[in-house]
Amino acid sequence: MDKFEGHTPGPLETKGPAKYIPNFSDGGDYGIIAPGDRQVRIIGEAIHKVGKGDYVNAEANARLWAAAPTILAERDALAARVEALETAAKETVEFIEDNDHPRSCPASYGGDNPCRCGRNQVYDLLLVALGPEENNDERTEV
Repeated sequence: MDKFEGHTPGPLETKGPAKYIPNFSDGGDYGIIAPGDRQVRIIGEAIHKVGKGDYVNAEANARLWAAAPTILAERDALAARVEALETAAKETVEFIEDNDHPRSCPASYGGDNPCRCGRNQVYDLLLVALGPEENNDERTEV
């Protein structure tokens, strides 16, 4: 189980700063809210005064907290891309280690140089791994 599983899903927003209220709040706090269909749900608060005479940037902390669901989604997408690149790298190594192809391919430069087919195969594997936003399929011929 992922340690973040079950978190409040985004989008989250911030609201603040809170006003000074005697005997209740020194002001400057920010709420982290989850807007709902019928009501706003307060899920947390970033505190401005954290000790006697000790203040922190509650707005920045609240914005970071509110961005957390988006950051987690980006982390998961990045992890999937890394996994795809690792798979492509493994397939590429397996392709390059196939000693029969470079020698038998008519496009081979001879010797141990990989042919253009190998370069195109490597390129194709990487395009699949990079995903659609990086895949504009503009090859540079070698």
